[in-house]
Amino acid sequence: MIEVAVAPDRVAAGEPVELTVRLTNADSGPCTHVVLKLELPRQVALLSGTSRIEVARLGAGESVERVLRVRPDEEGRWVVRSGNFSYRDRWGDSRRVVDFRTGIEVTPRQAARVVPEPEFTVTLVDRVLPDGRWSLLRGRVANTGVPVLVGLAVGISGPFDVDAGGARQLLGSLAPGDTAEFTAHVRPTGSGTHVPVRIDVDCRTDAGLTRSARHTVDLHVRSADERPGRAPTDRTRILYLSANPSDTHRLRLAAESRAIQEQLRFGVDRDHYAFHERSAVRTRDITQALLDVRPRIVHFSGHAEPDGRLYVENEVGASRLVSVDGLASLFEQVSDTVECVIVNACDTVALAEAVARHVDHVIGMRQPIGDDAAIAFSVGFYQALAAGEPVPKAFGMACVQIRLDDGTHAEHGTPLLLGTSV
Repeated sequence: MIEVAVAPDRVAAGEPVELTVRLTNADSGPCTHVVLKLELPRQVALLSGTSRIEVARLGAGESVERVLRVRPDEEGRWVVRSGNFSYRDRWGDSRRVVDFRTGIEVTPRQAARVVPEPEFTVTLVDRVLPDGRWSLLRGRVANTGVPVLVGLAVGISGPFDVDAGGARQLLGSLAPGDTAEFTAHVRPTGSGTHVPVRIDVDCRTDAGLTRSARHTVDLHVRSADERPGRAPTDRTRILYLSANPSDTHRLRLAAESRAIQEQLRFGVDRDHYAFHERSAVRTRDITQALLDVRPRIVHFSGHAEPDGRLYVENEVGASRLVSVDGLASLFEQVSDTVECVIVNACDTVALAEAVARHVDHVIGMRQPIGDDAAIAFSVGFYQALAAGEPVPKAFGMACVQIRLDDGTHAEHGTPLLLGTSV
């Protein structure tokens, strides 16, 4: 049987808190197709995360956890229920739990204590450096808040060598409005106009509040034969389309978009790609974006029906279905520029097969895919793409990325690669 635990079970009213939902297989054999849809009481607002949890396979004794960020608005004893809790046991028999419930005690709202937060900004003085040579990289930290910053420390990292004394520096205390300078000798190991410099800042205040933040600043690293003012070459355009209509369950689309951009930014071929995003798309938004961006890679994330029809939004944000043959015809019209289409949505084999008649590479999903696996796929795919790998190799790396995590391992066979060049 599948046991469910929700923690903590005691929280304060008005305070955002992370609820951890833990699913444990207490049976002696594996359980599959686990689905749990939590119904939060109206007194508890869901801030982030999804109340629908899907796990493809859970071995005997194994557990998975999902985190929801919620805010209880009223004190009292409230009940979290589920009217949609099912799984298949070790014999493959379908099991449905109809009476799941657990309690959360919400204590009275605590009086807010106003304590000034540490605030600061980070800038680089040097923004252009030569490739392969030791150079001085200078930056500044400014205290833009009210309290004095104590124990201020700066760490520098990126695709370059850093001298031992510059990788992490202690800057001491910084009064409000003051600025401290940090320096490091670095040797870039690759040229480009968007080489990322990661600057990690740690500090605390006299009141004991701590803050750690990472700032990423682009650096222009010039190759030996590059002339100042040289125009950048045309980059491969990636169009990221997403839709999460108001009447469908929440997906972590922002997290996926952020992960894709991060992988592109830190790859050795970072300057070869340009990322364009359109969210909450309607049908006309898709066609307009294809005409405006003229991408080589199109990535759609959202929901789909088992027959391959995609959900987009209507004028008021609710769901509207787009036909498979309509989308296939659309990509036929842009097949002169589009080389790869990725449909990161459940049950999109029929759509992938239709689009693959016109596009070199098309990726769809054989069956439902969970949020974590979908994001893992995108991370692996664009990680490889930004390293200069072709689409088939990037697809293979994406499937491996799903397989590496115990929580998503069972879904590594869900993605499917088709196309005229496969």
